[in-house]
Amino acid sequence: MKIKRLISFLLLFALFSGTLSSCRYLSVDYYKKEERAKVNEYSITVSDFSGNSYILEKAPSGIYVSSPSAAEIIVELGAGRLIKSCSAECKELSGMPSSARVSSSGFITPDALKSLGIDTVIFSSEDGGTDAEALKNEGFNVFVFSDKGGVATAEANIRLAGAVTFKSDLAETIIKDIRDDISVVKALAAKAKIKRKVYAEGGTPDKYFAYSAGSMIGELITLAGGENVFTNESEETVNVDASTMLQTNPEIIISFVEAEKFSANDIRKRKDFENISACKNGQVFLYDSTMPAVRPAPSLTDALYQIAKFIGTAE
Repeated sequence: MKIKRLISFLLLFALFSGTLSSCRYLSVDYYKKEERAKVNEYSITVSDFSGNSYILEKAPSGIYVSSPSAAEIIVELGAGRLIKSCSAECKELSGMPSSARVSSSGFITPDALKSLGIDTVIFSSEDGGTDAEALKNEGFNVFVFSDKGGVATAEANIRLAGAVTFKSDLAETIIKDIRDDISVVKALAAKAKIKRKVYAEGGTPDKYFAYSAGSMIGELITLAGGENVFTNESEETVNVDASTMLQTNPEIIISFVEAEKFSANDIRKRKDFENISACKNGQVFLYDSTMPAVRPAPSLTDALYQIAKFIGTAE
């Protein structure tokens, strides 16, 4: 991961990371040969949060994936070659096999998947209109990965991908690396001894919203030493307007809005935004598509470091 290369010299400051809450929806059970009939000593039972559960005796022969988080993790596990087909969004990820055929999850058919040697289908939790039951009835193993959530969800996704690909040991190594990276950034934030008020937004230039402390971006802001001005944890996003922004008066603005020709100056020019501290002091930053994606996957630590740089707790 990039953050390891960028701040490896700071590992002396790192604290040993505590145990983060793990996946409550992932179940991985290991069996020995004598404990269960017709199950060899390498078999595992894997269940995802949606209730899909299988006894697996080997890694997939081929995978279709529509979840960017799952695709990123599978590549990180060194199992990218198993991906025979994927959604367009997944195809754009670094390390995806060039041979992977692009297909929308709403249009995949059992016959088409079988012709590609696919026996395992991985959907995103954000997929709609997919007929998972029909695929299960055709003999496919179907798993759902979450593309929403924070650090704990990322760990859950990594463990699930590790179990499905029979790379659980490597999955635990990746999780340890994530925890170590988080510890480094938390140590830097503690050393800074200040908590700067941060507003993070998404949406469009004209219809924007705030990410609350309960969102993944909110969690990363907190880990990076910032204080999210919207602390509501029951909802991931909050509707905002100029009067609300003046009341919260953030010192730093991080925009996740992606639009052609959109700039920090466009934010400063919004009505009444010129009176906000972040705009007065030039602390408005764009988190654009060239930066690490913010998703529950290993790249979250790269995103964390970028956010820490915006806040000023990392160089």
